[in-house]
Amino acid sequence: MERARNEVLIDTASDPLRELVSVESLRESAESGTRLERVVGAEFVPQAIIEAERKSSPLRRPRLVVYALSASAAAAQLVYVFLEPRSFESPWASALSDACVMVIGSLLWRVELQQRAENLRLIWEKAKEREASLTRAEAGLGDTIWTARMRSRKAKTEERQAQRDADE
Repeated sequence: MERARNEVLIDTASDPLRELVSVESLRESAESGTRLERVVGAEFVPQAIIEAERKSSPLRRPRLVVYALSASAAAAQLVYVFLEPRSFESPWASALSDACVMVIGSLLWRVELQQRAENLRLIWEKAKEREASLTRAEAGLGDTIWTARMRSRKAKTEERQAQRDADE
């Protein structure tokens, strides 16, 4: 169990920059004892964001298991149909329905993983935006979301007050 906690899953592609980043990430994870994970379609997303997204959708794993099991069972049934066609009333209809279940299970699996990657990319982009906004605000170069909201709220309040004064 201890080994699983410290396990490192990393893909060093043929791109030298990715290999360099992967080696740095590997060192950092080894020092901190954390587990690195690579999500296809959402590369270079920090592990903390991956974990937070995983916690936000706890039913993903059971859904993936159902998709995999249904596709596997349909594949086994399809093989049985071709090995023993006499044991079915309509072997072609049975084979067709099994093939449909296999395709649908596989497609649902892919869509689920693509949605996860899209969510991770979106969350990471928003986090980078907020960090950049905060950095600009700390440097006195711009607004944070909070100061923009407060300025908007103040403008609305002043507008209402001016409308009340005009009505009186």
